[in-house]
Amino acid sequence: MGQLASALSAEQLELPLAFEPQCALLSAQASSPGAETRADWSAEAELALHGVVLERNLKVLSYRGNAEEKRDVLHWIFKPDVTHFTVDGRRLSQHQNDVPFSFQRCCRLAGYDADELRDALRALLRRRGMELPGARVPGIEPC
Repeated sequence: MGQLASALSAEQLELPLAFEPQCALLSAQASSPGAETRADWSAEAELALHGVVLERNLKVLSYRGNAEEKRDVLHWIFKPDVTHFTVDGRRLSQHQNDVPFSFQRCCRLAGYDADELRDALRALLRRRGMELPGARVPGIEPC
């Protein structure tokens, strides 16, 4: 297993991420009295939810005692930008920007550049002696 995976299993990866979400609408709506519980979502609320998913996943990297959850988040962040699959003998491709709640889409809809966030995360990991070659997370198989 790679150095990152062993560091995560030892729960030593604590990243001080300064991430300020650009959309707090969803949190405000969910906490307001009499909030709807139906699945009627406005476009603005859907955008906000993508921002909340991004924020919560990035915050997970700074918590203690959650090595497996950190691995899941890193897998989500460093998933290849394009996924290839076969349906009825045809090879198809899907860009992560088109996948709801993918890291790329969450970044785009929340107003962030996915590549810049990945680069910043790589730099933090590098400073802690953990290298991420390319877009792969050592010890984690691509999806």
